[in-house]
Amino acid sequence: LRDLRQREAKLFGSAADENAGGQGCFLLQVTKQPKLQDKEATWPQQKDNPGSAYLGFGLLQSGNQEKGNFQPHRQAIREGGQFTLQLCFKPWTADKDIHSLRKLLEIWGLLGGLGSRARRGFGAISLVEMDGKTVTDSLDSYQQKITHLVDEGNSVKDFPPYTAFSKHADFAVIARGQKVREIHNQAGNIYRNGRGQPSTLRGEIKLPFGLPLTGVDDDRRRASPLFFHVHALTGNESVTTVLYLPAVFHPDYSQTKTKLAEFYQPLTEFLKMQKG
Repeated sequence: LRDLRQREAKLFGSAADENAGGQGCFLLQVTKQPKLQDKEATWPQQKDNPGSAYLGFGLLQSGNQEKGNFQPHRQAIREGGQFTLQLCFKPWTADKDIHSLRKLLEIWGLLGGLGSRARRGFGAISLVEMDGKTVTDSLDSYQQKITHLVDEGNSVKDFPPYTAFSKHADFAVIARGQKVREIHNQAGNIYRNGRGQPSTLRGEIKLPFGLPLTGVDDDRRRASPLFFHVHALTGNESVTTVLYLPAVFHPDYSQTKTKLAEFYQPLTEFLKMQKG
Protein backbone atom coordinates (compact mmCIF):
# COMPACT_ATOMS: atom_id res chain seq x y z
CA LEU A 1 0.00 0.00 0.00
CA ARG A 2 2.90 2.35 0.71
CA ASP A 3 4.25 1.77 -2.80
CA LEU A 4 0.82 2.43 -4.27
CA ARG A 5 0.49 5.73 -2.41
CA GLN A 6 3.95 6.81 -3.56
CA ARG A 7 3.09 5.96 -7.15
CA GLU A 8 -0.20 7.88 -6.93
CA ALA A 9 1.56 10.87 -5.40
CA LYS A 10 4.10 10.91 -8.22
CA LEU A 11 1.39 10.92 -10.89
CA PHE A 12 -1.37 12.98 -9.27
CA GLY A 13 0.33 14.86 -6.45
CA SER A 14 -0.46 14.73 -2.75
CA ALA A 15 -1.21 17.02 0.15
CA ALA A 16 1.83 18.14 2.09
CA ASP A 17 2.61 16.16 5.22
CA GLU A 18 5.66 15.38 7.30
CA ASN A 19 7.40 13.39 4.57
CA ALA A 20 6.14 14.46 1.17
CA GLY A 21 3.68 16.51 -0.79
CA GLY A 22 3.46 18.53 -3.95
CA GLN A 23 2.06 18.60 -7.45
CA GLY A 24 1.70 15.69 -9.81
CA CYS A 25 3.44 15.26 -13.15
CA PHE A 26 0.83 17.07 -15.27
CA LEU A 27 -1.47 20.08 -15.41
CA LEU A 28 -5.11 19.43 -16.26
CA GLN A 29 -7.31 21.88 -18.14
CA VAL A 30 -10.92 21.59 -19.28
CA THR A 31 -10.80 23.23 -22.71
CA LYS A 32 -14.45 22.61 -23.56
CA GLN A 33 -17.13 22.71 -20.87
CA PRO A 34 -20.47 20.88 -20.88
CA LYS A 35 -23.60 23.01 -20.69
CA LEU A 36 -24.37 23.53 -17.01
CA GLN A 37 -27.34 25.92 -17.17
CA ASP A 38 -30.09 23.36 -17.83
CA LYS A 39 -29.65 20.99 -14.90
CA GLU A 40 -31.71 17.90 -14.16
CA ALA A 41 -33.63 18.25 -10.90
CA THR A 42 -36.49 15.73 -11.08
CA TRP A 43 -35.07 12.47 -12.47
CA PRO A 44 -35.22 9.73 -11.37
CA GLN A 45 -38.59 9.32 -9.65
CA GLN A 46 -39.69 6.26 -7.71
CA LYS A 47 -43.04 6.04 -9.50
CA ASP A 48 -41.81 6.36 -13.08
CA ASN A 49 -38.22 5.06 -12.85
CA PRO A 50 -38.08 2.58 -9.94
CA GLY A 51 -34.90 0.94 -11.19
CA SER A 52 -32.95 4.18 -11.50
CA ALA A 53 -34.41 5.35 -8.18
CA TYR A 54 -33.12 2.15 -6.56
CA LEU A 55 -29.64 2.77 -7.94
CA GLY A 56 -29.89 6.44 -6.94
CA PHE A 57 -30.86 5.94 -3.30
CA GLY A 58 -30.22 9.22 -1.51
CA LEU A 59 -30.66 11.41 -4.59
CA LEU A 60 -34.44 11.72 -4.47
CA GLN A 61 -36.47 14.27 -2.51
CA SER A 62 -37.08 13.08 1.03
CA GLY A 63 -38.18 14.18 4.48
CA ASN A 64 -40.63 16.82 5.59
CA GLN A 65 -40.18 20.57 5.97
CA GLU A 66 -42.35 20.69 9.09
CA LYS A 67 -40.16 18.08 10.76
CA GLY A 68 -37.01 19.87 9.67
CA ASN A 69 -35.56 16.93 7.74
CA PHE A 70 -36.55 17.91 4.19
CA GLN A 71 -33.99 17.20 1.48
CA PRO A 72 -34.63 18.40 -2.09
CA HIS A 73 -33.99 16.26 -5.14
CA ARG A 74 -30.29 16.42 -6.00
CA GLN A 75 -29.39 18.31 -9.19
CA ALA A 76 -27.19 16.90 -11.93
CA ILE A 77 -25.78 17.65 -15.38
CA ARG A 78 -28.08 16.28 -18.09
CA GLU A 79 -26.91 13.43 -20.28
CA GLY A 80 -25.56 14.05 -23.78
CA GLY A 81 -23.08 16.80 -22.92
CA GLN A 82 -19.46 16.85 -24.07
CA PHE A 83 -16.25 18.14 -22.55
CA THR A 84 -12.59 18.11 -23.54
CA LEU A 85 -9.61 17.57 -21.24
CA GLN A 86 -6.05 18.64 -21.98
CA LEU A 87 -3.11 17.22 -20.04
CA CYS A 88 0.18 19.13 -20.14
CA PHE A 89 3.04 17.00 -18.81
CA LYS A 90 5.98 18.50 -16.99
CA PRO A 91 9.38 18.20 -18.73
CA TRP A 92 10.71 15.60 -16.30
CA THR A 93 7.77 13.20 -16.79
CA ALA A 94 8.92 9.70 -17.74
CA ASP A 95 7.40 7.95 -20.77
CA LYS A 96 6.13 5.13 -18.55
CA ASP A 97 4.18 7.66 -16.46
CA ILE A 98 2.61 9.19 -19.56
CA HIS A 99 1.69 5.68 -20.71
CA SER A 100 0.12 4.92 -17.31
CA LEU A 101 -2.02 8.05 -17.41
CA ARG A 102 -3.06 7.40 -20.99
CA LYS A 103 -4.19 3.90 -20.06
CA LEU A 104 -6.01 5.29 -17.03
CA LEU A 105 -7.94 7.71 -19.26
CA GLU A 106 -8.82 4.88 -21.64
CA ILE A 107 -10.17 2.75 -18.77
CA TRP A 108 -12.05 5.72 -17.32
CA GLY A 109 -13.56 6.31 -20.75
CA LEU A 110 -14.69 2.68 -20.95
CA LEU A 111 -16.07 2.15 -17.45
CA GLY A 112 -15.91 5.35 -15.42
CA GLY A 113 -17.90 8.40 -14.50
CA LEU A 114 -18.12 11.57 -12.44
CA GLY A 115 -20.02 12.43 -9.28
CA SER A 116 -21.14 10.84 -6.04
CA ARG A 117 -23.12 8.03 -7.70
CA ALA A 118 -20.65 7.09 -10.45
CA ARG A 119 -20.60 3.47 -9.20
CA ARG A 120 -24.33 3.32 -9.88
CA GLY A 121 -24.15 4.48 -13.49
CA PHE A 122 -24.97 8.15 -12.88
CA GLY A 123 -22.50 10.62 -14.37
CA ALA A 124 -21.12 7.98 -16.74
CA ILE A 125 -18.67 9.21 -19.36
CA SER A 126 -17.67 7.68 -22.70
CA LEU A 127 -14.37 8.55 -24.36
CA VAL A 128 -15.01 9.47 -28.01
CA GLU A 129 -11.66 10.94 -29.07
CA MET A 130 -8.03 10.84 -27.89
CA ASP A 131 -5.18 12.79 -29.49
CA GLY A 132 -7.43 13.56 -32.47
CA LYS A 133 -8.35 9.92 -33.07
CA THR A 134 -11.95 8.70 -32.80
CA VAL A 135 -12.24 5.83 -30.33
CA THR A 136 -16.01 5.22 -30.22
CA ASP A 137 -16.78 1.48 -30.22
CA SER A 138 -19.37 -0.91 -31.56
CA LEU A 139 -20.77 -3.35 -29.01
CA ASP A 140 -18.39 -6.09 -30.17
CA SER A 141 -15.26 -3.94 -29.99
CA TYR A 142 -16.34 -2.52 -26.63
CA GLN A 143 -16.81 -5.98 -25.15
CA GLN A 144 -13.46 -7.09 -26.56
CA LYS A 145 -11.70 -4.17 -24.86
CA ILE A 146 -13.32 -4.90 -21.49
CA THR A 147 -12.63 -8.62 -21.78
CA HIS A 148 -8.97 -7.88 -22.49
CA LEU A 149 -8.83 -5.49 -19.54
CA VAL A 150 -10.38 -8.03 -17.16
CA ASP A 151 -8.08 -10.79 -18.43
CA GLU A 152 -5.03 -8.63 -17.67
CA GLY A 153 -5.77 -9.08 -13.97
CA ASN A 154 -5.66 -12.90 -14.09
CA SER A 155 -2.10 -12.93 -12.73
CA VAL A 156 -3.45 -11.66 -9.38
CA LYS A 157 -4.70 -14.91 -7.84
CA ASP A 158 -5.76 -13.71 -4.38
CA PHE A 159 -8.40 -11.18 -3.47
CA PRO A 160 -6.54 -7.83 -3.46
CA PRO A 161 -6.45 -5.74 -0.26
CA TYR A 162 -8.16 -2.86 -2.10
CA THR A 163 -10.44 -2.52 -5.13
CA ALA A 164 -8.43 -3.71 -8.13
CA PHE A 165 -8.49 -6.12 -11.06
CA SER A 166 -7.74 -9.75 -10.24
CA LYS A 167 -8.67 -13.19 -11.54
CA HIS A 168 -11.93 -12.82 -9.59
CA ALA A 169 -13.07 -9.80 -11.65
CA ASP A 170 -15.99 -10.16 -14.05
CA PHE A 171 -18.12 -8.10 -16.41
CA ALA A 172 -21.54 -8.23 -18.08
CA VAL A 173 -23.74 -6.17 -20.39
CA ILE A 174 -27.17 -6.03 -18.77
CA ALA A 175 -29.21 -3.59 -20.90
CA ARG A 176 -29.03 -2.23 -24.44
CA GLY A 177 -30.95 0.45 -26.34
CA GLN A 178 -31.02 3.99 -27.73
CA LYS A 179 -32.47 5.82 -24.70
CA VAL A 180 -29.94 5.99 -21.88
CA ARG A 181 -32.46 6.64 -19.13
CA GLU A 182 -34.46 3.60 -20.14
CA ILE A 183 -31.49 1.23 -20.11
CA HIS A 184 -30.28 2.68 -16.80
CA ASN A 185 -33.73 2.03 -15.36
CA GLN A 186 -33.68 -1.51 -16.79
CA ALA A 187 -30.34 -2.16 -15.11
CA GLY A 188 -31.68 -0.84 -11.82
CA ASN A 189 -34.70 -3.13 -12.03
CA ILE A 190 -32.42 -6.09 -12.70
CA TYR A 191 -30.26 -5.16 -9.71
CA ARG A 192 -33.28 -4.65 -7.46
CA ASN A 193 -34.69 -8.03 -8.49
CA GLY A 194 -31.34 -9.63 -7.68
CA ARG A 195 -30.68 -7.89 -4.37
CA GLY A 196 -33.85 -6.17 -3.12
CA GLN A 197 -37.26 -7.29 -1.89
CA PRO A 198 -38.18 -9.27 -5.04
CA SER A 199 -35.15 -11.53 -4.42
CA THR A 200 -34.84 -14.31 -1.85
CA LEU A 201 -31.75 -12.71 -0.26
CA ARG A 202 -32.23 -11.67 3.34
CA GLY A 203 -30.01 -10.71 6.26
CA GLU A 204 -26.25 -11.27 6.34
CA ILE A 205 -26.13 -12.94 2.92
CA LYS A 206 -26.55 -9.42 1.46
CA LEU A 207 -23.36 -8.13 3.12
CA PRO A 208 -21.15 -8.48 0.00
CA PHE A 209 -23.35 -5.92 -1.77
CA GLY A 210 -21.91 -3.30 0.60
CA LEU A 211 -22.29 -1.57 3.96
CA PRO A 212 -24.18 -0.20 5.80
CA LEU A 213 -26.84 -2.92 5.72
CA THR A 214 -30.00 -2.10 7.64
CA GLY A 215 -30.64 -4.46 10.53
CA VAL A 216 -27.30 -6.23 10.10
CA ASP A 217 -24.53 -3.62 10.24
CA ASP A 218 -25.65 0.01 10.36
CA ASP A 219 -22.31 1.52 11.39
CA ARG A 220 -19.53 0.28 9.11
CA ARG A 221 -18.97 1.50 5.56
CA ARG A 222 -17.91 -0.57 2.55
CA ALA A 223 -18.66 0.30 -1.06
CA SER A 224 -20.16 -2.36 -3.29
CA PRO A 225 -17.75 -4.21 -5.62
CA LEU A 226 -20.27 -3.72 -8.45
CA PHE A 227 -19.66 -0.78 -10.81
CA PHE A 228 -22.56 0.15 -13.11
CA HIS A 229 -21.83 2.16 -16.24
CA VAL A 230 -23.84 3.51 -19.18
CA HIS A 231 -21.71 3.61 -22.32
CA ALA A 232 -22.33 5.29 -25.68
CA LEU A 233 -21.63 3.15 -28.75
CA THR A 234 -21.66 3.76 -32.48
CA GLY A 235 -25.02 3.93 -34.27
CA ASN A 236 -26.70 6.03 -31.56
CA GLU A 237 -26.83 2.97 -29.31
CA SER A 238 -25.87 2.63 -25.64
CA VAL A 239 -25.42 -0.18 -23.14
CA THR A 240 -25.54 -0.47 -19.38
CA THR A 241 -22.80 -2.67 -17.99
CA VAL A 242 -21.73 -3.95 -14.60
CA LEU A 243 -18.11 -4.55 -13.59
CA TYR A 244 -17.37 -6.79 -10.60
CA LEU A 245 -14.15 -6.03 -8.69
CA PRO A 246 -14.11 -7.98 -5.41
CA ALA A 247 -11.45 -7.42 -2.77
CA VAL A 248 -10.84 -8.11 0.91
CA PHE A 249 -14.20 -7.00 2.28
CA HIS A 250 -13.49 -5.19 5.55
CA PRO A 251 -10.84 -5.37 8.30
CA ASP A 252 -13.57 -6.19 10.83
CA TYR A 253 -14.70 -9.16 8.72
CA SER A 254 -11.67 -11.47 8.78
CA GLN A 255 -12.04 -14.15 6.09
CA THR A 256 -9.82 -16.69 4.37
CA LYS A 257 -9.60 -16.89 0.58
CA THR A 258 -12.07 -19.82 0.52
CA LYS A 259 -14.50 -18.05 2.81
CA LEU A 260 -14.28 -14.90 0.69
CA ALA A 261 -15.19 -16.88 -2.41
CA GLU A 262 -18.22 -18.26 -0.58
CA PHE A 263 -19.01 -14.84 0.87
CA TYR A 264 -19.14 -13.26 -2.59
CA GLN A 265 -21.23 -16.05 -4.12
CA PRO A 266 -24.46 -13.96 -4.29
CA LEU A 267 -22.59 -11.49 -6.51
CA THR A 268 -20.98 -14.10 -8.75
CA GLU A 269 -24.40 -15.70 -9.19
CA PHE A 270 -25.84 -12.30 -10.10
CA LEU A 271 -23.19 -11.88 -12.81
CA LYS A 272 -23.80 -15.38 -14.16
CA MET A 273 -27.51 -14.67 -14.51
CA GLN A 274 -26.81 -11.53 -16.54
CA LYS A 275 -24.59 -13.49 -18.90
CA GLY A 276 -27.31 -16.05 -19.51
